[in-house]
Amino acid sequence: KLWRHTHEFIDFAGGTLLRDRVQFKLPAGYLGWLVAGFFVKSDVKKIFAFRRKVISEKFGSQQPST
Repeated sequence: KLWRHTHEFIDFAGGTLLRDRVQFKLPAGYLGWLVAGFFVKSDVKKIFAFRRKVISEKFGSQQPST
């Protein structure tokens, strides 16, 4: 129903901090959350964990945990 994803680049400790903000809503309101909410949150966390790993490998920087 809704997916909003923005990036923010912030000067931080001599480098750059990349901050993602994700806002989403599932269809079917509360019923949608009951049926799929856990799975969607889990998938989003996996996506960003993979991206943190790739960014760390490419740029060699420490990534703040979420």
